[in-house]
Amino acid sequence: MPVSNELTPSHLPLEVSMPEPQEELYIDMLYTEEPGQSESASIINHSDEGIVFTAGTSSKLILHGKGSKEDAVHGKICNPLSKPKREIRVVTISPQSSTSDFDISCAFTVVSLDTNPTYKALSYTWGDPQDTLPILVNGHRVNVTRNLKRALQRLRSLDTPTPIWIDAICINQVDMDERMHQVQLMRDIYEKPDEVVVYLGEPYSINEVLKYARAYADTYPDLPDGRPENHLVLAMCLMRLLAGDVHLEEIPLLGNVNIQRACIAAFQGLILQPWWNRIWVVQEVILPPKVTVIFGSFTAPLSMYASASTHLSKHRSTCCSAVLPSSDPQNACLDDYCHKMQTIVESGRLWRENADTTLMTLLRLYYPKDATDARDKIYGLLGLVRDWGNDGPITPDYTVSGTTLYQKVALHSISVTRSLEFL
Repeated sequence: MPVSNELTPSHLPLEVSMPEPQEELYIDMLYTEEPGQSESASIINHSDEGIVFTAGTSSKLILHGKGSKEDAVHGKICNPLSKPKREIRVVTISPQSSTSDFDISCAFTVVSLDTNPTYKALSYTWGDPQDTLPILVNGHRVNVTRNLKRALQRLRSLDTPTPIWIDAICINQVDMDERMHQVQLMRDIYEKPDEVVVYLGEPYSINEVLKYARAYADTYPDLPDGRPENHLVLAMCLMRLLAGDVHLEEIPLLGNVNIQRACIAAFQGLILQPWWNRIWVVQEVILPPKVTVIFGSFTAPLSMYASASTHLSKHRSTCCSAVLPSSDPQNACLDDYCHKMQTIVESGRLWRENADTTLMTLLRLYYPKDATDARDKIYGLLGLVRDWGNDGPITPDYTVSGTTLYQKVALHSISVTRSLEFL
């Protein structure tokens, strides 16, 4: 039976295989279909090694063109795309780099969205635009943010190349016309891939690793008494059980106060990942037929996260309210998790039901989300609008100011709702 794009599974087996040390974890689940204007934060680095293209901020549009040298670099990397054919670039990540200087190497392929190409798409956050590392793209050095490179390392297949669409790399950032056209295609780009892979990040910060390293060095050859435990393993076990609709009172992990606190701490680390607050996340996970979430070495379908939040909310508000009470400040991250996940679930429901979703409906749900460029708070939602009223659809145009765009949205709201509520 094909995988459903529903975020609510109709059957969930309870078996979970846990990883051996140093191994990946894939939480496998069985699902059945149910019936029926910002500053440019990227730069071109001029060094003894030549010109280096830097990709990576937190907007779909990354780099402002700065002259002929930059154009020359992109001219070597990016061939022109055909608008009538609705072409995009995808990168194929090589299983292993051909040079020891770059552990990630990839190459472009141009495909047409009208030919139903096979590819994946990446949903992630760039991270610090000044913290970059090099990769190879079409044989040229390209600097990407550390977070993106980590994502590529997680995604890279060990045996076969992986075609994937990544906005920071696949959009020619010095071609304004291409940039705007590619943003207009964003709905189809995320609706047509075989799978969207969400990279949340790594569960442990460098400070946590340093803390353990110091403790290890201070006590070697004995193991440090205060060495960190892998609390994320516990949290993923808890989430899998919650997705299976197990009563909180029947989950052994919650019966031990110390383990319960460890689970909650891991949940907090999960929900504090910047990915949850990105405006572009909305359509990136609602549109595709399949979404897989990577958090460190743990991989699981987004459906599991959704089911866990649904059942957690239900049990905490009814039969199992005493186990993880909302009155306990320690559990606030659970409320935050459920709220963010259920907002995605609700938007997915509206999309699948072909509801006449307006821009105003989406803005009420998602305007608090983050965007480096304030215009993306509008442009990041356009692909989900189905009802434009008597007005024509708003299209991405990064040549207009944020003030002009918001005035246009306000006039559109008044026209559609016949009220001044938006103001």
